[in-house]
Amino acid sequence: MPTAAKHSKAPAAPAPIADTPSAAGTPTAATLSAAAAGQDAVAIRFDGLGLRRDQGLAVGAMRPTTFSVTWTNNSGHRLDAVAPVVAAQHYARARCTGTSMIQGGLQRLDASGWTDLPLSQGTGTDYVYTGNNATFALEPGASRTIDYRVGLGADNGPGTLLLEADAFLPVSEQSHPKLGETTDEVTVYDDHRPTASMPTHPTYVTAGGPAVRVDVSPGNFTKDAMGWLSPRLTFNDPAGELRPQDVTAEVMLNGTWKQLPTRQDCDGVAVDTSSIINSPAPAGQAFTYEFRFALNKSVARDITSLTMGAGAIGDAHYAAPVNLQIAVLR
Repeated sequence: MPTAAKHSKAPAAPAPIADTPSAAGTPTAATLSAAAAGQDAVAIRFDGLGLRRDQGLAVGAMRPTTFSVTWTNNSGHRLDAVAPVVAAQHYARARCTGTSMIQGGLQRLDASGWTDLPLSQGTGTDYVYTGNNATFALEPGASRTIDYRVGLGADNGPGTLLLEADAFLPVSEQSHPKLGETTDEVTVYDDHRPTASMPTHPTYVTAGGPAVRVDVSPGNFTKDAMGWLSPRLTFNDPAGELRPQDVTAEVMLNGTWKQLPTRQDCDGVAVDTSSIINSPAPAGQAFTYEFRFALNKSVARDITSLTMGAGAIGDAHYAAPVNLQIAVLR
């Protein structure tokens, strides 16, 4: 799984949260009554993000994006301890995470400085505990605004991300009563994403037979040059039985066939193309590489077809792969 994006120090941090959390953090009868009344006891609002492109999130950005969340007490009672929680919901365009967790980093501005938080909700409820050490009291009608900053890894695909903000009573192992919830739709975009195509490809490969040819063309059609650009070639079968040792791959370099290792990754069996790099890769250009691959005779007999993927990676940004089904003959 890709590691969370590291955030650099902000040159000018927003003002810290002024109040310290309530000492006890114990729900009062009035607080519990507000919680029982529904999720509107605390109204929540995002500022600084949204669906507009100029308020979206660019993947792989050099600096994180700052936004704020405001919690307002609508319960009619004093709330002694509101625990603020912000995290991203599952993201369909996340790469290499079976749990659809967007890759990146999230920080909250506390009185002591920026505090690292999990960006994604994940598969459990651990993220709800992150508000326990930032609780605050709210009088009826009063509001509290907290600043956050977020940065997305370069390997996320473009799409729409839902950021969720919650108000909890201080969370315990037994319960985590919620006082309010809202979401904000955020446009995720990538202006530095390479392209990929497959100009030449086979329709079948014979297990134990001769190698077949496939061409992969990574391209940079962004407005800026890329520091480096490499092709990607992957193979997968529906049952996930294909092994790296089942595939032999070569690439034509300087008039000579060079054998390349294969390895398992989240896309299946991947040809290791780390030694094939265009550096730099000017804007407006594509590069075509001739590969050939073969399947060993020992490949599982119930593999009757493969998904072959042609892709590209440039400056850690991944192209949308071009996938093709090919038959496996015996």
